[in-house]
Parts: sequence; structure tokens; C-alpha cells
Amino acid sequence: MSKSGAWRAVYERSRRFRPLIVVALLLMAYALGYYLRSLPQFLEQHVLTGDDPYVFLRYAEAILKNGSIPSNDTLRYYPQGFDARYELPLVSWFIAGFSRLTSLQPIDVAIWLPALFAPLIVIPAFFITRTLAKSTTAGIIAAFLSAAAPGYLIRSFEGFCDKEVFATSLMFAGLALTLSSFNAIETTQGLRRAIITSMALAIASGALIGVAAIGWRGFLFTYLVLTGYALLVTLFGKDGKNLSLISIPYLLVLVVSGAFAASPLIIRYGGLDFFRSITFLAPAGIAIPLMALSKVKRKYVVAIVVILAALLLYVERGYTLGLMDWLFGGKGLVRSTVAESQRPTAYDVWNQVGLPLIFAVFALVPRSLKDPRDRSNYLFLLSLFGVSVALAASETRLLMFLSITVAIMAGDVLSRLINYYGFRLFVRWKKGFRLNREAAMGLGLSTALATLAILSLFAIPTYTEYGLIVSHADVYRSIGMSGHNYWLGALLWLRENTDQNAIVISWWDYGYLIQYYANRTTVVDPGNVYEWRNVEVAKFFMSESEEESLKTLNKSFGLKGKEVYVLVSLEEIPKSHAIAKIAGSSTPSFQPTQQGWSIGNPNALLTKLVMGIWWPQYATGLTHFEKIYCDSQYIAIYRIVW
Repeated sequence: MSKSGAWRAVYERSRRFRPLIVVALLLMAYALGYYLRSLPQFLEQHVLTGDDPYVFLRYAEAILKNGSIPSNDTLRYYPQGFDARYELPLVSWFIAGFSRLTSLQPIDVAIWLPALFAPLIVIPAFFITRTLAKSTTAGIIAAFLSAAAPGYLIRSFEGFCDKEVFATSLMFAGLALTLSSFNAIETTQGLRRAIITSMALAIASGALIGVAAIGWRGFLFTYLVLTGYALLVTLFGKDGKNLSLISIPYLLVLVVSGAFAASPLIIRYGGLDFFRSITFLAPAGIAIPLMALSKVKRKYVVAIVVILAALLLYVERGYTLGLMDWLFGGKGLVRSTVAESQRPTAYDVWNQVGLPLIFAVFALVPRSLKDPRDRSNYLFLLSLFGVSVALAASETRLLMFLSITVAIMAGDVLSRLINYYGFRLFVRWKKGFRLNREAAMGLGLSTALATLAILSLFAIPTYTEYGLIVSHADVYRSIGMSGHNYWLGALLWLRENTDQNAIVISWWDYGYLIQYYANRTTVVDPGNVYEWRNVEVAKFFMSESEEESLKTLNKSFGLKGKEVYVLVSLEEIPKSHAIAKIAGSSTPSFQPTQQGWSIGNPNALLTKLVMGIWWPQYATGLTHFEKIYCDSQYIAIYRIVW
């Protein structure tokens, strides 16, 4: 046998093991995602990263101890407390469930679980890409790109046990099933069988999206993608009969997932009011069947869709305006000061999406739109990309959707190159085959491009915001909770040395930490459910009169005569700009300089309390604030003397 014939034989034999190879590669992609998420090694620090995960950890411990989350959380928003059904419970259930199954402590589960669960994104990324591109190679490349996608990775590290970790994989799995449901209409033989298969997939998709809704409001991403897809199909779809059948799974997904979101277990979405409100997403699904009627031209169908949409948008204008405000409107005082809620810069896009974005753009060039299924898949991709871009333009933290979508699109484009040369690798020669050297070179270069795209997300050096050139993996290793040892010391001291009914005033960032470690009541926390509370606390800190600051606390929260403590840290130095903005103060406590920070407003209460950490003389002149704890490096606690 000739050398080329031997290579051909090896190539043919390898095709028999293709399913096993695919599974092995997906496991490798998952392992890559797990490895990158475990780099900060929070199990060794035994601390969660960020503030938000602590509320879910505390509720998980309540589930394990009492069997349920408390109906009124008295540690939040003194004096009225907080109805915990507004705090979506999926993350807490996950922590409690895995803790019971593994007998691990809840905090250990909360540290370990994100790195285990988040890399599952490789599975829906693989199936979505394989369906859209009709290529297993595309699915494998997308799996590796999604496993290392920085936009999603930075929100799903070991220790970052937050909403996005669990909801995102469920949402994309739901979209994968919905896409399969749409394609089942066009590929399954027999109309009855096609409808049954499509409906079953749609119900499963709705259930997954519904479970995601119990974890995160961001599940609305899937509604926007499906509605955008339905509208594009109505406007540009080709086969009227098949398009009419697509309305069945579309509406099923909305109904099933909406039933989960309207569950009485949670009231975040307004129960039955939410279920009724999602009907404004249905006009496209209602109008698509009209395209099956040969007597109704497309231009009339479009007019009907517009009329139905306008009518339903008017009926549900409150919900619609709320959704539009969430996407593009004002963010309010508090959100406007949070870095992750700002509109992204070019640096943010490059840092969280990266090189795959360059390849992904070429996926917008369609292969073929003559076949109804190809056209349908391309319209789905357009909707997915368009919604991801719109959300990413709204908030930096939503770049995570774009990073996963770009992984899917880049997988499509890179696989086109690999498959093009792969199919031409052997050419007929006399009575056998010979290796096509040009195709072999093209295949090698294409594979190198795919490898480069994957490595660029974690191994290839990149610029940081500080101007250094390091790899993403090096950045991930350095992630941690700043000053966590100082925080733990201060909060445990507060728990052991103050009355159980004591109330703590701090900036909102630390509310969940105080509630979890110190077991003390706060007036604000990272939930930011009541923005006016943050305004009053900001006014308290920026007041230049002790008496005026105490009047603010008493008027807003009724604290006069109570045992109240004020906790401040050096972290308030860079945050003083946000505090001053929310308080309506023109001069923040501290100003940045080339040498570091300087005092901007020496008379503000915040300035005196924070500077009292380093220099006691700043706090000795205060008559109503007694410093009772200070580590002289990071944190101080003051008791209010009424």
C-alpha cells in the first residue's frame, strides 16, 4: 500500500471512532473550563469572591437548618426586613442540595460548585453550533472557546457562586433545544411525528429556561432571542407551511417557562401578572401561521404583526417600558456608579471577548439561504448575535452573553476553513488516492488559527488595565477578595462583642458580608432593592455635621436610641466619588493624584472616619462616634453615642 493510501486508511478508520473522539474532546473542553476557574484557589482561602454570593450562602444554610428560606429576613433593610421570596432561590437550592448530597459544609460547596457547574456551557455551545453550522468540528471549536470565554469566566470562578453560574448554562441549553425543536419541523419525516418531536423538545426547552428564571432575571435574554428570531422568520422566512408550524414550539417555550417564572415560590416577577405580561412577546408566534395561507401575502402578514404588537405593547406598556429601561434606559443613581453596570469601552470588549470576535464577524456572511432550514438557522444566528450585542452595549457585565455567542460564531467560521481543506485532503490519483499538499497546508493553517483563537483567551499575553502585559491565566490567579483577612477579623469581632439586636451602618457593598459573618442587621446591602436607602446612607457619610448625620439616620430608619455601629474601610477611598454622587455632594472625600489619593473634603464625616483608621487624631474630635475596633491597616468600627 502506498504512503498516501495508508494515510487514507487511517483517516477512514478514525471516522468509526468519531463519537468517542467527540466525547473525549468535549471532556477536554470541560476540563479546560474547570482548570481556568480553579486558578484563584479559593478553597485554600476558604472565602467567597465578591459580596453577592454571601446572601445565597446564608439562605442555603437556612434551608439546611429550617427546611426553607425565611419569609421575612430581619437582617436586611432595618426596620421592616425583606421578603426573601424576592431573592431568586435557585443558587441557594443548589448549594443546599449539593451540601446535603456530599456532606460538605455549605461554604465549601459554594466555593467549589461554580468551577464544576459553569464549564457545562460547552455542551449547549457544542449542540447550538453543530446545528447552525452542520459541522461537528464547529461544535468542538465552539466548546473550547466557550469554556475559556473571558466574559463568562470572570463571572463563574471558583468562589463566585452567583446567579449567572447556574442560569447561563440552563439558558443556552434551552436555546439549543428550541433550535432543535424548530429544525425538527423541517427534518423529521411525517407531519404528525414532526409536531410531536418538536413539541417535546419545546417543552423541555421551556422547562430549562423556566428553571433559569428561578435563578436570574437575565433569563429574559432567551425571550429576546426567540422573539427576534420569530420576527425575522416572519419577515424573511421562506417556506410558509413550515413557518406556521414553528409558531407551536415558539409559543410552547413561552408558556412553559412563563409558568415557572410565575410560580408562587417566588414573587420577583409578579406571579400571574408576569405570565400575562409575556403575551406581548407572542404576536410573531400568532402571526406566523398566517404565512401558511396562500391568500395572505407577506406584506399583509407584516402589517398584522405590527398591529398586534402595537396593541399588546399598549396593553402591557408598564412591563414593556420596564424591559426597555432595563436594556437601554437610565440606570438610577446607584447603578450608574457601579463599574459593571456601565456601558463597555473598546478595552472591555477586547478583554472579555477577544480575538474570536474577529473570526465571528465572518459568520454573518451566510452560506446558503435557498434551503428553508439553512435560512431558518441563519436567522436564528442573526437574532442571537443581535440581542447579545444590544445587551453588551447596555452593560459591561452582559458582555458574558456576547462572549459565548462569539464562541459559537467563531466555531462556525473556523470550521468552514478546516472542513473545506479537510474534504480536499485526498484526491483521486490513478487507481488510488494521493495527499493534496495544498489542502494539507491549508488544513494546517486553519487548525493553527483555531488553536490560536482558543489559546488567546487564556495563554497568549494581553494588556491589563494597568498597562502590564500578562496572560489571562495570570490575571485569573491573582483574583481574590481584597483584604478578606481584615474583613473576617472585624466581622467576627462584631459578632462576638456586640448585642444581637445591634444595627450596622456601612456602604451597601458590605451588607451581605455583615449579615453572614457578623449576623447583624444592616440598612442597605448589595441587593439595592430600595435606592432611597443608599441615598440616605450616602448623605449620612457626606454630612459635615455630626448632629445632621444622626438626624438623617433617625429620620430615615428610626435608629435614635438604638445600638448602632458604623463600619468603614480603606475601600471607601476610591468609592468616595460614588458616595458623593449619590448624596448629591459636589466634593468627594478623597481625590486621586499622581502620588495616590489626597483628601478632597476634610469636613465630611466619611473622611474623618476613614482617616481615623490610620491616624487616631482624625476621629478623636468626634463626640458622637466612639472608635471601638481598629486594625490600624484596613477597617474601623465606631459606636454611635446618641
